[in-house]
Amino acid sequence: MKISTVIPVYIENNSQLELLDRALNSILQQTTPPSEIIISDNSTDNNLVKKIKSIISNNSKEVKYFPNHIEIGAAKNTNYAVDKANGSLIHILHQDDFIINKKLYENVSEIFSINVNIWLIAQGKVGHRVLNSKFDLTTKFGFNELGGPSSLFVAKENYVYANPNYSMLFDVINYHEYFLKMGEPYILRGINIQFSVHESQLSNNISSKEVLTELYNFISEYNISKTEIENTVKYIKREIHHQRLLLFASVFRKKITIRFFLTNLLISYIKSLKRKIVK
Repeated sequence: MKISTVIPVYIENNSQLELLDRALNSILQQTTPPSEIIISDNSTDNNLVKKIKSIISNNSKEVKYFPNHIEIGAAKNTNYAVDKANGSLIHILHQDDFIINKKLYENVSEIFSINVNIWLIAQGKVGHRVLNSKFDLTTKFGFNELGGPSSLFVAKENYVYANPNYSMLFDVINYHEYFLKMGEPYILRGINIQFSVHESQLSNNISSKEVLTELYNFISEYNISKTEIENTVKYIKREIHHQRLLLFASVFRKKITIRFFLTNLLISYIKSLKRKIVK
């Protein structure tokens, strides 16, 4: 199958330029390279745009570059890049992630040659922590062990457009939509993708209020049930602050009782206290 690698780009500093360069290098090291690389550039700094073009020309002449200097957000920028793709299989690689497994595209192509109507998640790691890749109730609320969009492969005919009304949660909500359309993802085990952690990433630049608003809207727009919310709250082992935001969003939407809200809020604060004591 012909693979289109799409890279939605938003560069704000030189460190991100270096990450983009690394991402492109990792693609070109594949045993089965993609048929095309598409960069949709949502950067607005002209000096950085010139540097992006320089990195592209140094890496490959096969890169198709589409500047888009009006800031439209990650979801729309991703959708825009996919619209420019000609391949039958889409891989979304974010600018700050890179591919570790040099046979990843070869392996993925073999899987899709058997069944095209799947969405595939390539297992990866964040820092040194290997993700426990799985889709469950917690994924859709942002407790994400699947990794970001860089882990996703899907046939272009089955691509689900990312919802532009969300920023922090657009990827996990997109996973929820794929689940509704095609069921559980195919998980390609092994360390395939490295997800970068750095100061400029979105999670470090979005407020708790914005996350709370997105959770609040998600619960309503996608008609998330009380049972799903309650089970998710009970399953959470990490990311206690995010769990509290889910509790607040759910009680504001009247999806959970005040008793459930107060009980689990108290439990979360006790967990936080225990962690401080242990430290």
